[in-house]
Amino acid sequence: AEARVRTGYDLRLRLIGPVGREEPRIIEMCRSLDPNSSWVERLTLVSDEELECSYAEASVLIHPAFDEGFGLPLLEAAVRGLPVLHSGLGPLSEVITRGSVGGPVAKLFVDPLIELIEQPEVYERRSQEVLADAIKHSRADFDAAVQNLVREVGGSFPAAAIVPG
Repeated sequence: AEARVRTGYDLRLRLIGPVGREEPRIIEMCRSLDPNSSWVERLTLVSDEELECSYAEASVLIHPAFDEGFGLPLLEAAVRGLPVLHSGLGPLSEVITRGSVGGPVAKLFVDPLIELIEQPEVYERRSQEVLADAIKHSRADFDAAVQNLVREVGGSFPAAAIVPG
């Protein structure tokens, strides 16, 4: 809401994710920010096609997670060149090295979001940076890293053992 006010842009927020322990708080936040549901949308169960459409319509991925397994949404956004802002908790900064706002507090996301909106050169640079991060997590790079690790410990690892089955 603060970014909408400060920029004057008609920004839209789409919250996508399964229902979790914080769902009542999320619903209350959505109602409080946007009583008429004109710019905040909450989606809990989406098909792969709906998710792909959401990525295609998005300008940035904001990921304020308190905890996260691997950070797959960050990579999904990154391979599409969407700048990513994240809390920096857990493995998120290892997946996307730039974009951490330093915590899961909403206010920490506002200035970096406005910077992306108002400075096209920053947006373009961030798009390129997340693409570079996504490339580091390609299957070929993973396979090469596993083979190098096995060589370092003095073993051998048949290539067929790391090909997806």
